[in-house]
Amino acid sequence: MPLFHPRIISRITENAPEELPEEHAEVIQNWAATIESRAIHRQSEVAVHGHFTQRILIGVLGYTGFDDREEWTLQPECSVGVDRKAVDVALGHFTDDERHIVAPFELKSARLRDLDAIMPGRNKTPVQQAWEYAMDAPGARWVLVSNYVEVRLYAVGYGRALYESWNLQELTDPKEYARFHTLLCAANLLGGHTLQLLQESEAVQEEITNALYGDYRQVRVTLFRQLREAHPDKTPRQILRLAQTILDRIIFVAFAEDTGLLPPNVLEQTFTQHNPFAPVPVWQNFLGLFRAIDEGQILEVGGARIEIPAYNGGLFRQSQEIAELQVSDEICEAFRAIGRYEFKTEVSVEVLGHILEQSITDLEELSAAEDYEDFDQRLSRRRTEGVYYTPAFVTRYMIEQTLGEVLENKKQELGQGELPELTDDDYASIQFIQRGKNKGQVRY
Repeated sequence: MPLFHPRIISRITENAPEELPEEHAEVIQNWAATIESRAIHRQSEVAVHGHFTQRILIGVLGYTGFDDREEWTLQPECSVGVDRKAVDVALGHFTDDERHIVAPFELKSARLRDLDAIMPGRNKTPVQQAWEYAMDAPGARWVLVSNYVEVRLYAVGYGRALYESWNLQELTDPKEYARFHTLLCAANLLGGHTLQLLQESEAVQEEITNALYGDYRQVRVTLFRQLREAHPDKTPRQILRLAQTILDRIIFVAFAEDTGLLPPNVLEQTFTQHNPFAPVPVWQNFLGLFRAIDEGQILEVGGARIEIPAYNGGLFRQSQEIAELQVSDEICEAFRAIGRYEFKTEVSVEVLGHILEQSITDLEELSAAEDYEDFDQRLSRRRTEGVYYTPAFVTRYMIEQTLGEVLENKKQELGQGELPELTDDDYASIQFIQRGKNKGQVRY
């Protein structure tokens, strides 16, 4: 997952000049050519080390080497930790008497195509190795790793799942160059601007989280009250259970239509589709959508053919209780509004997790209500409160220090690092066996 929110990246790229700076263009074009010709893949890590340092880190990104300076920002083969192992490059602030490593930078050969793959005989990945250096460097804020084709930037405290990545062959694109230079140049990475952008990224994510949950919560309050009025025979808890199931379905559809699991804009189409000769409440369209998702169906909507796969996991299982509910067109329009959030880029899985976590907390409090009046008061009070969740850096740290450590130890115990690196031929030889109805076993 990207380290920086798309809004922050868009702000960087939208202001990018149409052409690369003249002093950097030739260096980047030449480097891209070595990748395209695969010349760089024929060289060892050490053979390219100096070229990468001089041309990319110093020439393009503006770091400075020793070179009789009183202070410099790039230290090759810098020892870290009690065992004094040397990271390939350390970026930071260095003098004859002091050093402050801001970002250890581990380099690997272009022959090592996957930075997440266990290195033969090393029992660890390049990413893990880079992180080990960062953990042993007091005050390190960033982690960098590259195989001279891809460069990755991680932030200490944000875990290994979030990182910004660049393919150096694509830096000839002015927008990619702008993202690369803005986030990684010496002035920004060491001067604090990159950190400021990361903090702004977090603020954007929090803003979106609260906005989406505010809409989500408002829909739940309105839906609950409307269903309560339309179905006085049901208890508040029954109404809440049904309302929550409907909202869970809407959130799933909104997420799925933006991530390719369902056709795009299916919520919008469900709301706007109508038959002028036999008008029915919009809610009936949503019931049809739920049924199609449960069973799988091919629909003709507005002259377009929509294929909906079956997700028969239980959430969309047909329910007579839900089918008999009366839901207004106004509520259905609110369902459509939730679908207008961009779940693929702006509403990350982490944001969705925060919302669901807060939803569970709300439901636990609401379920403790003694009567309808108390229930309604609790609903109203929740509307004025924000989303509370365990900070991501806390959960990441807990996982890395507990389950993550256990899994890493188990991998080493089982000898994962001794396994040979798989080739394309190895992957091509994998066979999938599917047991079909009345067909025995079929190989692919």
